[in-house]
Amino acid sequence: MHKDSEYGRLSVNDEILSQLTSRAVIQVPGVLGLMLRSKNQEGTHDGSGVMEHAGRGVSIGVDSLGRVVIEISIAVRYGVRIKDVGLEVVRTVDQVIWDAVSLSPYRVVVHVEGVRKS
Repeated sequence: MHKDSEYGRLSVNDEILSQLTSRAVIQVPGVLGLMLRSKNQEGTHDGSGVMEHAGRGVSIGVDSLGRVVIEISIAVRYGVRIKDVGLEVVRTVDQVIWDAVSLSPYRVVVHVEGVRKS
């Protein structure tokens, strides 16, 4: 990921963004953990043109226009409102990435891959 400014260029390794994202996600109430995607784990996801660069449960990519896209696969606690947990994951990840590198991802996609009792 690169960000140009009047002072120069900031380059951040995708693995750093993946680690920041992972640590932020597991702090969200209702999230039990990160999960591997159940399909199409390598290359692009669903023909969207987003290349995967990350490890377990988090994919950091750049779309065809150069915008940062983060995909996250999680398991949630049984009984929580999945929509609320997903929205909180998006808000949390956006804030953590902004605080770390002053960049908001273009898109944060949350895939709920499982629901479990804690």
